[in-house]
Amino acid sequence: MKILLLFPSLRIKSEWIFRLIENLGNSIACIATNDINKERIKIDQLNINPLFSKIVRRINEDFNSHYTYSTILLNAERKHDTNVNYIHFIGYAIKFKKFIFKSQNPTLIHCHGKDVMWDLKDMLTGEPFHPPEYFKSLEEIAKEVYFIANSQFTRKQLLKKGVDDSRIFVNHFGIEIKEKLITPIINKTFKILYLGRLVDFKGPLETIQAFERACELGLKGELLIAGGGEMENNCRAKINKSKFRDNIKMLGWVNKEEAETLYQECNIFTAHNKVDAYTNQVEAFGVTIIEAMSFGLPVITGKCGGVEDSVVDGVTGFLIEPGDLEGHAEKMLQLYNDFDLRSRLSANSVDRIKDHFSLEKERNGLENIIKKISNKSTLLKNA
Repeated sequence: MKILLLFPSLRIKSEWIFRLIENLGNSIACIATNDINKERIKIDQLNINPLFSKIVRRINEDFNSHYTYSTILLNAERKHDTNVNYIHFIGYAIKFKKFIFKSQNPTLIHCHGKDVMWDLKDMLTGEPFHPPEYFKSLEEIAKEVYFIANSQFTRKQLLKKGVDDSRIFVNHFGIEIKEKLITPIINKTFKILYLGRLVDFKGPLETIQAFERACELGLKGELLIAGGGEMENNCRAKINKSKFRDNIKMLGWVNKEEAETLYQECNIFTAHNKVDAYTNQVEAFGVTIIEAMSFGLPVITGKCGGVEDSVVDGVTGFLIEPGDLEGHAEKMLQLYNDFDLRSRLSANSVDRIKDHFSLEKERNGLENIIKKISNKSTLLKNA
């Protein structure tokens, strides 16, 4: 198995793409990207946008899509003798539509979130995020490619656009198991963690409001908010007006090591997942949720999008109806008061990660999917 991997940039902050590349190891023969990272990744990398294509783009981007990209990628396919094209994000795959049709190899498109939010709106303009040609191109390639969905939510979104279910494979993100000992609250502060971007669909403002209500009901503890984003100023303004502002700490962006320390120090994890009021976006999966669960943190969040794949209501945490701030507060208070319940949910969370979201399970799932589409392609060629 030799994979030609296409990914927009290898200089993103998120660690998941590097973990995926490490998982696939020697199976990746070449990575085609807009942004090479030879310091971090030693696999052969191909600049999909050399100088001449950047010049052409200013004149006619269609020429790149029809000829430049196809030529570059077909040459890479021959040079590295690859047998699978693996592209991340539908929007990126559409750029290489002509290559997909010309390639002798099967193409696998990995969908992650925004690329399957069909009614997504631009935050600044309120206009549709995806242009009409996006859907036309998706319809054209859908019968020629296979899809990996990162959650059942993403799978259902693809089905809504008429993608054949036999062309969709669900493969969840995998995480390293980080167990910790759960201890009672004795002479220490009960800590609730929100870690993630400060965007409306993750509900940071609702999380603050639910925490305030929980404090009014008797919770004595802290809410730690780690992350940044377009709602940071709104959150700070909300906290400054709160009578519990001394119990709410905004930590800004944190790196991997700092995040792991927070998971170790905190008692529960929370967000308030919902449909974004401005963009219609929802959480397609939620990596920080399974990270928190891997540290044994019970999760409280909104029942929306892909989080239902990871959080089992009443077993590993609680799923509340989006907008139910009273219910959110009550679950915070319940876990604060009930150490036995918290310990049980904690143990269940770690078990669920081991059973469903381990690195090994992600790697094996991905390898099996690639083998399946390779075999299907071989059968079709020989028919």
